[in-house]
Amino acid sequence: KAKLSSAFPAAKSYASFGIQMLPENSWKTEDHYHLYLELHKLFVECEYLSGEMEEAEKRYPNILQNCKSIGDKVGVYRIKMRQVEMQQRYHDCISTAVECIKLHGVEVALPADGEEKLMNLLNVEKAMVKSGFTGVEALQSLQEMKEEWEK
Repeated sequence: KAKLSSAFPAAKSYASFGIQMLPENSWKTEDHYHLYLELHKLFVECEYLSGEMEEAEKRYPNILQNCKSIGDKVGVYRIKMRQVEMQQRYHDCISTAVECIKLHGVEVALPADGEEKLMNLLNVEKAMVKSGFTGVEALQSLQEMKEEWEK
């Protein structure tokens, strides 16, 4: 309830208390594993939503290392992707998504310059949003673009 009411620090405290109440070996026991995982996911999510980005970032490797299934890891990667997207770290978001996809045995091969092109597209989109781009109609008033060799 605290998380839904934007009381992230309080929700983080409750998650921390829950983690402390469970035995230290909870990652290893069937009785507590799922609750322990959910509490860690809630904790790290509330941590970054409270503005503690670096602290949250440090927790992902430990949580991922202790996940028992691909599905559990996907849940952690989704939280991490939301964090880095919120920070406008789009390259890291894409890298995290690629890591997650690789868990499923799918290799994602971007062309050598694919990453640069993707970042350029993201930067263009970001600039369009900042400039107040209103839609396709706005394109009609723009000057025609030419390739370097056409100039």
